[in-house]
Amino acid sequence: MKSIFIGTRIEALEKLEELTEVLDIITIKDSYIDNKRKKKIIVNKHNKEEINSFLTNSSAKLIFSSGYPFILPKKLISIKKKYLLILIQVYYPNTKVENVSKELTKTMKIYMVAHYTI
Repeated sequence: MKSIFIGTRIEALEKLEELTEVLDIITIKDSYIDNKRKKKIIVNKHNKEEINSFLTNSSAKLIFSSGYPFILPKKLISIKKKYLLILIQVYYPNTKVENVSKELTKTMKIYMVAHYTI
């Protein structure tokens, strides 16, 4: 299946690459993906509408979002015969530990929201 990755979570991108043919990678400047990948598109507040149009008109059957910092337009969700997967990571902010990042990965819950339009 052809896909497009949008976001900042490199581990999600790597898994998507194992399972699909990733056509394009869209990320933000200075993210792990930006620093580790040569072939990518950088999104920012000035070009996000252009990126939304690109996503809407792409031939990819799957758009996978993990760590994408912008709201996706309704028209993207209503495209016929296209999947939109959004990975949302939720953590408990009241955790009191010295090394917060390690504790967050222990207590993190992962939710996936899938939209498919016919």
